[in-house]
Amino acid sequence: ETKRALSACWDGTLRLWNMLTGETFRTFGQRVKRQMGHQAVPSCLAVNWTSGRVVSGHRNGTLQVWDFESLQPVQILRANRANQSPVLSLMADWGLEKEDVPAEDGM
Repeated sequence: ETKRALSACWDGTLRLWNMLTGETFRTFGQRVKRQMGHQAVPSCLAVNWTSGRVVSGHRNGTLQVWDFESLQPVQILRANRANQSPVLSLMADWGLEKEDVPAEDGM
């Protein structure tokens, strides 16, 4: 079985690593970087290897739910303007199944 690691990178991407070889085998987030600029740099991550989902927290106060297979964000959560502050750490309750996560923006 491949041992994996996921990193949040300064260029605004998330990189999936093979810990046995030390090589990156997936990079995603370039589209979000273009849309959000320097605020898209992820500051923290929570991963569910079983469901193939990742949540990234960002300096602009957003959380993004990612799908490993499509390499695309499936949901973006935004705090209201009054409560918007950088996301520095997060934990996720992965009680929802992959199919239960809404594909559209917002909650």
